[in-house]
Amino acid sequence: MYYELRINLSDEERVKVKKLLKLLPFILDPNDDYEKVIKVGRKFGLSKEACEYLWMKFSGYDILWMLLKDDYIEDISVRANEVVMVRVQGKGWYEVVLNGEPLIYNEKEIRSLIFRLSRVTHAQISYSKPVVSAMLPTKDRITMNLGGKIGKPEIVIRKFPRRPWLLHKLIARKTLTPKLAALLWLCNDFKIPMIIYGTIGSGKTSLAGAIIATVNPYSSIRVIQDIPEINLAHPHAHYLTPSTELGIDYNQILAYSLRTSEDYIIFNEVRTKEEAKIFIQAVRLGHGGITTIHADSLSNLLARLSSYEISIDFDCIFINMAKINEQRIVRKCYFNLEEIYDYNDRKVNIEMVMKKIKERTLIDDILLMRKLKAREIFLKELSELYLSKGACDTAEDWISALKRFYELENTLKGGNKSQKFLLEGNYVK
Repeated sequence: MYYELRINLSDEERVKVKKLLKLLPFILDPNDDYEKVIKVGRKFGLSKEACEYLWMKFSGYDILWMLLKDDYIEDISVRANEVVMVRVQGKGWYEVVLNGEPLIYNEKEIRSLIFRLSRVTHAQISYSKPVVSAMLPTKDRITMNLGGKIGKPEIVIRKFPRRPWLLHKLIARKTLTPKLAALLWLCNDFKIPMIIYGTIGSGKTSLAGAIIATVNPYSSIRVIQDIPEINLAHPHAHYLTPSTELGIDYNQILAYSLRTSEDYIIFNEVRTKEEAKIFIQAVRLGHGGITTIHADSLSNLLARLSSYEISIDFDCIFINMAKINEQRIVRKCYFNLEEIYDYNDRKVNIEMVMKKIKERTLIDDILLMRKLKAREIFLKELSELYLSKGACDTAEDWISALKRFYELENTLKGGNKSQKFLLEGNYVK
């Protein structure tokens, strides 16, 4: 499969761009933004497409800028002497073709591109330190490798979703059922910790972000992450990153987060013993918490936590994500190590979870069931509107719908009553 790009510039425009690229360093700062470069291009009579090309060359992004602009591209892979590859949301990997020809960078070209992008990210890279991870100004994660003794040079970009994954979108893609999504939302409301596990690329971070985005819009969330990966559709999400250069570690960030009275504390991924212990400490203090971890089974996950000298002695939901032929699914779900969901039969065992929520909150059974059913109907109808009309595709639209849900939640009766009146507004296209 091919992802086609086109740059249609006349010879005259290419000459103009070449001259301007020599002139621009004397007019603009290398860190000047897109709008300033485009403004200069227009001033010199360039077409819209030529202005874009000028920006690509001046900024250091080169052709990658065209790929970064596509909201539906999730990953970009650039390896020396190989066709550039992109992974498109929900469709898989494509080879990139530019003006009908495969887009390929040789080793010299890719190293030049790496040095230009290291300037953009302010990352220090050299042949003595050939591998670096950083964040682009577009908030996308980039890993660069100059190659040499450790292999061929390469660039891998993991893009932040411009249109974030939300529960109704995952329902529409059959990642999970409306009932399971509603149950996870309800558990998140009552701050039951969740650990999402699976292999690389199984959709762990996407599901974590979708669940966290259900937090009441008037609550606050602290996201602690060493590499920026989670970009939440929530108005009060605050991000902190540990820094060895500044001497700021996870313990200090957690202490700071507790002093700022955050309602939820989120770890993007547990990779080390230190990260695991900090996450467990946070949830034991009563903060809602969600994190992800690489593991292919529940037994391997528990073995890994055991190797960190950690035991799960509190209420916790474990969610197993899997990827089958580009389809990401919730394969299994456990509550306190008891299975409550299996993808094969799609049935959700809610009794044990609802009983525990009742014990924690003293809310009566009828009201709890109404809350669960209201969320299930809301998500089901929104997923249908998303499929038919593209409803709630952006973070802003989701927040508008979520605010309306929470404002009217106590008036909802549950049952099978439609909640489409909640979805009225400009967020339904």
